[in-house]
Amino acid sequence: LHASLVEALSEARIDAVLAAGPLMRNLYEALPASMRAGYAPDAGALLPLARGFLQAEDIVLVKGSHGSRMYELAAALTENASSQARRTG
Repeated sequence: LHASLVEALSEARIDAVLAAGPLMRNLYEALPASMRAGYAPDAGALLPLARGFLQAEDIVLVKGSHGSRMYELAAALTENASSQARRTG
């Protein structure tokens, strides 16, 4: 089911996908190589990949069930962006 999202992501012109968790591995492996930005076994392990990949002004959508703990990734990325804005602004 997750792999079936490839077409929708391509049609939406998504530049890159960072994925976490065993179920999302199916999607990640089905993506064209140009869209694969990183894969990790869980949300916590994805955070350093996301921090290393994302740049200022990037638009990010974080999607995951509560059980996947993606809300923690979203909070960390939001805090990171806020901290950078305070330092530069």
